[in-house]
Amino acid sequence: MGKGRVPASIEIKGFMPAYFFHTRIGEDYLEDPEGLDLRDLAAAHRTAIRIARTQMAEEVMDGRLDLGSTVEVMDGGGETAFVLRFSEAIDIVRQREPEYEVRRAAESS
Repeated sequence: MGKGRVPASIEIKGFMPAYFFHTRIGEDYLEDPEGLDLRDLAAAHRTAIRIARTQMAEEVMDGRLDLGSTVEVMDGGGETAFVLRFSEAIDIVRQREPEYEVRRAAESS
């Protein structure tokens, strides 16, 4: 930790810790050099979810989706606050059979 820096985990009235959101997709590592000043770790978690969902939407538009990708959240002191897997940012619903196929199967029995 640099001289005069306050760890992100310490809450000081009026102080908002910085968080950096680095994204790892396959072999690619996208570093966030600017970061964001956020109220607390919960706000950083909500932001990481939003980043993951935005990236996933772009991937789906390209016809692929890597649920093993991550958003690595670092605090202002360079420590890992948490790592969010893309798969944790969404609810995965299994494919359902179309209703007409289920009805047709029942009729043929």
